[in-house]
Amino acid sequence: MQFLKPTLPVQWHEGMLLSPQHFQQEAESLRSAFAFHQALATPYGWGFETLQIDESLLPAGRVRLLTARLVFPDGTAVWYDAQTDEELTLDLMAADAEFEAGPVDLFLRLAIQPQLNTPQRLGRYRPVVQAPI
Repeated sequence: MQFLKPTLPVQWHEGMLLSPQHFQQEAESLRSAFAFHQALATPYGWGFETLQIDESLLPAGRVRLLTARLVFPDGTAVWYDAQTDEELTLDLMAADAEFEAGPVDLFLRLAIQPQLNTPQRLGRYRPVVQAPI
């Protein structure tokens, strides 16, 4: 198994001007270190705990995720529920010729670098605007 290098922690010092990025970097450092330790303890401790798809859409050539609880190999935990989260549907009709050749594997992916969110590349997270508490 290949591991991603853990993110380096912030080197805190007296008089340092703090910004939100420092706390984000520190949180990412702790998350990546935990994922690395977890991967060493249980090398294959990732995968789906729950996966439910809308089987009524399969004859129409569409796969729609209803619920999913999983851990990715990098330690990222995902709890997805179609009732509260953005819909995840895949139209398989574009790959119709590939299905005629035999079974096809489908993959659920995350962006490797969470901070990259450009028109060409999707980031791992999307901003959500909420009313102040």
